Amino acid sequence: MRMRDKQLRTRRLPPPPSQARNLSPARQRAQSRRLRRGRTSTFRALVGWFLLGVLGAVLFVAILSPLIIRSLPPRVIARLSGTPLNFITCLHPDFCKGEAAALPTVSAVADAASLLGQDATPTADAPTLPVAVAPTEAGGDWTVSTNAPTATLIPTDPPPTAAPLDTSASGSGEASAAQSDDATPTAVIAATPTPTVAVEVAAADLPYESRLSGFRWVAQSWNNCGPATLAMDLNSYGWNGTQQTAASYLKPDPEDKNVTPGQMAVFVNEQVPGLNAVYRYAGSIDLVKRLIVAGFPVLIETGFEPDGEEWMGHYRLIVGYSDLEASFYIFDAYLGVGENKQGRVETYDSVDKFWRHFHRVYVVVYRPDQEAQLKQVLGADWDPASNAQNALAVAQREAQMYPDDEFAWFNLGTSYVLLGDYESAARAYDVARNTTRGLPWRMLWYQFGPFEAYLHTGRLADVEALASVNLANTQYVEETYYYQGMVYLQRGETDQAVQKFQEALRHNRNFAPAAEALAQIR
Repeated sequence: MRMRDKQLRTRRLPPPPSQARNLSPARQRAQSRRLRRGRTSTFRALVGWFLLGVLGAVLFVAILSPLIIRSLPPRVIARLSGTPLNFITCLHPDFCKGEAAALPTVSAVADAASLLGQDATPTADAPTLPVAVAPTEAGGDWTVSTNAPTATLIPTDPPPTAAPLDTSASGSGEASAAQSDDATPTAVIAATPTPTVAVEVAAADLPYESRLSGFRWVAQSWNNCGPATLAMDLNSYGWNGTQQTAASYLKPDPEDKNVTPGQMAVFVNEQVPGLNAVYRYAGSIDLVKRLIVAGFPVLIETGFEPDGEEWMGHYRLIVGYSDLEASFYIFDAYLGVGENKQGRVETYDSVDKFWRHFHRVYVVVYRPDQEAQLKQVLGADWDPASNAQNALAVAQREAQMYPDDEFAWFNLGTSYVLLGDYESAARAYDVARNTTRGLPWRMLWYQFGPFEAYLHTGRLADVEALASVNLANTQYVEETYYYQGMVYLQRGETDQAVQKFQEALRHNRNFAPAAEALAQIR
């Protein structure tokens, strides 16, 4: 039987070519058909495996790639915008959330009319705004030269359209072609300046144009307008750091959405040898001019609405002004420096419109030998308590003028927080939340007064509600986790509080309030 099977198998094998020529035509045709069927089967198998591979790749892309894309940081996905791979951005939660979560309104708002004329009544010690923890290592090789921005003044009479803002201010009215580092400023602000809401042109004692030089424009990297703008300011004094140098301290997580003016001031004061910085509220067009004339660039935080985007915060550096054009010259890390590379020209009205969204906060960098000069320019605003009182007066006046303006009431709340009057601050923030337009949904990425006010007045549910909205829109604001932790701490839930404080420090290891809260718990 085995021999028979072997013979059958042998007969099935195609004969050698020499023998194939001796086969009959019928057998040759049969053999050809068998060969074609074999090749067809092989081809079909290859096509099947190919299609199976394609199907597997499609399933991999459909199932696994969204998970991979979702895990990538937003700054990586943002680079695909405007490229043929732009469609991938729709797979990332930060770019395809749909409509952003809105900040909630308040069910019942207490009468706030009394807030518009009263002085602040502190309900607790005035708070220390969140700043950064000084790292254990020194500032490294960062150095500052003795150079400073140089003011170029135009000492001619003001144009006919110039209207004095404060005719009581004293000054010589004279200006040199270039002001030296230790020159006496040409204007002195009165000891208790009257807050001004309307944008005026120039005080009579100021030159109608002044522009500082010695700046190098820096294009911001992702979410980095704060460190980039601060770097431009510091570089003008001879600092040899970069925006990455500043960001590594101010926002170690590149996705961090914000750096506060207070954090900037701490960075300069503790990490940049040879330079100091202060930040104050309720600046004015006139004050910016006086600072420019005295040789100080002015770093401001403003609202920002670029094309195709909703409201957000943004930092800018003012380096000059011109009353002839009623405009400032601005170095903007996002928008650039204008055609002549000496600053974007933007009108006073345009700048002030968005500056007031942040209660006209400003940062001034200076050398120690310039402190007396800066004090003279700032006048009463050099003292933080006096500045807070002046800011309150400005906010009260604007809230009276624009009773349905969300920013006016928000600024009023911020002023009361600065003065430690949390009850009044909470009421002002309630009104801001319930205005017709309401607050921008990104508002609490940058300003945290409502958290402070509600936390100190025991309104923990409001703190939780606002924090939840922040987290629904972004996970990259460390302050959100901090205030959640404070709610848990007040409720006696220490373990949960510790987790939130640690989460805040994971996003910013230099965030002082969270580090201090953990230290107190332990």
